[in-house]
Amino acid sequence: MDRGAMRRAGGATGRWWRALGWITPTLLLMSACGGVDASTKGQQAVAPAPGGDEAAPGDLSGLVTAQDGQPIAGALVSVVDAAVLDDEPAAQVKSGADGRFRVSRLPTGRYGITVTAPGVTGTRLEVLSHRAETPTRGLVARLGGRGIVVQGAVRDPAGKGVPGATVVATRQGEGGVVSFFAPVAPEGHYQIMLPEGRYDVAVKAPGHVAGGPEGGRPVTESAQVDMALRRAPPLDQAAPAEVVSWIQQQAMPLGGTEAGRGLADMAPIKAMVGNARVVSLGEATHGTREFFALKHRMLELLVTELGFTVFAIEGSSPASLAVNEYVLTGKGDPVKALQGLEFWTWNTEEMLALVRWMRRYNENPAHKQKLRFHGFDLEDPQQAVHALLSHLRKVDRPLAQEVSAQLRPLDNEHDVERYPQRGDTVMRATRAAIVRVAEQLDRERPTYERRAGAAAWKLARHHARLLQRTEAMLADPRGGAALREQGMAENVLSLLDLEGPDAKAVLWSHNVHAQRGGQEAYPSMGEHLHRTLGAEHVVFGFGFNQGSFLAVELNPVTGNRLRDFTVGPGDVGTLDATLAKGGVPLFALDLRRAPADGLVGGWLDAALGTRSIGSVYRESSPASSFRRSAPRGALDALLFVERTTATRPLASVRRGRPPSPPPAAVLSNPGFEEVNGRGAAAGWTAPLLTLDTTSTDVATSEQRPRSGKRAAALRVVPRGPSTVGAHALATQTLDAAPFRGKRVRLTVATRVEGLSAEGRAQLFLETVGAKGQPIGYADLLDQPITSTAWADHGVALDIPSEAATLTLGLVLIGDGQAFFDDVRLEALGNP
Repeated sequence: MDRGAMRRAGGATGRWWRALGWITPTLLLMSACGGVDASTKGQQAVAPAPGGDEAAPGDLSGLVTAQDGQPIAGALVSVVDAAVLDDEPAAQVKSGADGRFRVSRLPTGRYGITVTAPGVTGTRLEVLSHRAETPTRGLVARLGGRGIVVQGAVRDPAGKGVPGATVVATRQGEGGVVSFFAPVAPEGHYQIMLPEGRYDVAVKAPGHVAGGPEGGRPVTESAQVDMALRRAPPLDQAAPAEVVSWIQQQAMPLGGTEAGRGLADMAPIKAMVGNARVVSLGEATHGTREFFALKHRMLELLVTELGFTVFAIEGSSPASLAVNEYVLTGKGDPVKALQGLEFWTWNTEEMLALVRWMRRYNENPAHKQKLRFHGFDLEDPQQAVHALLSHLRKVDRPLAQEVSAQLRPLDNEHDVERYPQRGDTVMRATRAAIVRVAEQLDRERPTYERRAGAAAWKLARHHARLLQRTEAMLADPRGGAALREQGMAENVLSLLDLEGPDAKAVLWSHNVHAQRGGQEAYPSMGEHLHRTLGAEHVVFGFGFNQGSFLAVELNPVTGNRLRDFTVGPGDVGTLDATLAKGGVPLFALDLRRAPADGLVGGWLDAALGTRSIGSVYRESSPASSFRRSAPRGALDALLFVERTTATRPLASVRRGRPPSPPPAAVLSNPGFEEVNGRGAAAGWTAPLLTLDTTSTDVATSEQRPRSGKRAAALRVVPRGPSTVGAHALATQTLDAAPFRGKRVRLTVATRVEGLSAEGRAQLFLETVGAKGQPIGYADLLDQPITSTAWADHGVALDIPSEAATLTLGLVLIGDGQAFFDDVRLEALGNP
């Protein structure tokens, strides 16, 4: 799912786990095979086995050839377990002089195979089922054909090659990711020839990790990609004693985390900030009370003693306007304003206390420079759309009318979540409308400023830029993570421009966004800001050793649940455990004061393990919560808490989330006549859109049904200060098996009342695969339902063989009410 949907479900910040799948290749069977022997899981054979067909039980064997059938020697054959969520091959072998290869003693399972060789385009074979009791013979991998060439150098920080380095190029296939591998020469050079497509190119090596944004990058054509690796000390290997001694000498103890205790103990931090214009405050989890409280104290220090006036958070820019209104004027309810950010992490007692402190500061007439609250994430484009259209209706009503229909795919959260499934035609029209608005804002700036004011124009231009960045991210799920980091940095710079040349900003985000360097194969927000601002951007990372935090537990059986987790001390070789050895329970540490080299400098330049937990925590896999990073390269300073507690959600945040109902065999209660004890429609579900919403009931009404006694009645329930861009939803999910290979039509009688400007009713059909991957989607985007009279409306969708479930949905977008009745689902035969 896209990032917005993950957020509403409690999605993790950090690595996007990928289900491994393979696209269909040319798979040929042959009779004779021999080749190179290899044991499994990462061990390579380097010498050919004796010739002839000596396949034993569990062996997998075949032949690598060119397009003309000539054998290719020295090709790298990579066998990957299709059930494993990583890029580590189960086995790798090289073809012998006769082109033959053999993997020995391969366990039972389903495997995908890719083959690469110098000077020729690689290929992939479809997933095959293998049994350990019998050999799998006769595979043929035919290399060659059109492709792209990726080449470059892989070096360590000293500019030397890294023994055992391997380049990995991954591409999205039908149902998952295909990974191609190529060895790196001892001196550091590599070349890999790939079938045409989009790839993420990265590098790995034993005892090393990718060195920040130079760890790789996405490519779509032939390219030079140079990459860096850093040493990664084992997690069970303690840091040198000299490192612990340096920490003890340099740690600046803090008196406590809670705000309101004065700032004398934080005075040394002012020197760490220096002349920075932007200070980024990271966090190792999104749910640690001490981090939130320390950030509150940092904000007090930066505002009262260093002149900072802008506070910006890893949240929606347009949704933050309600919080900003409260901070500046006192208007509105700060609790509802925080709910409008639609991310449980910000709906806490700690964040509410910070917002109220900002308001109290602004109320003081002695404070001439007022504080402002902003968001910088690529979230909630629907709110940006509505803000832009509202502005255009004041300054250029014809333009607002012209672009409103093209912006429908981004004007509500339901369509935003499905934007990646839209075709190129819709995306091009949406993109063109955004560009048209941005260009017109620039062209007509003097006129628009006369009609609405300069401040309103600047905010509208900011929203137009945000929409351009968000649309690009949504349109490209594979590159979305990189575009998000770049977009957040650009939004920060836009906010600085919005607030004027003297503005100084405090940023609140996760460590992975705040720090310099990058994540996997792309630069982080902090890296982008560093490239633009240089020393004017200072980064504080936040770490802990043990304790509790708040996060989402994902469980498809019992449902998602927001709860406290508790973890013990980190492994002895981690950054967290080493900082704890200093013996100071709460301190600040200026990493720029460390020696340039020697044991201390070398340790701080190594890729150290440190806890990195987003909004989701997998208790069954604690090791997955650690990521590698070189502290000194990523951060300027650290704030460390030895033992932590969890943040405290506001009362509006619901802790539990029931599981989705299982797919039904047939459509039930199509006329909404059957109701439960609460008067809700039996068999229909209102999916919980956030962890703040509480009911899955689909309401019914006896007011003017189309037939019978009742109709479904949808109304948007505000989850913040407004219903802008929000929607209400009623669904049923069916087993797709009876419909596979057929065209299905959904017909529903619909009417509406009291719609807002962009309000409308909507119908949709959606198919999903066995692994939860979207397969097909159809709706009435170009035929909005706005009539107050009952009328039948329909939508049709072809159901492919790989569809696991079919969901039919009834939607209301915006204010007002929508009524639905007489639902019919028909199989129309073959498409």
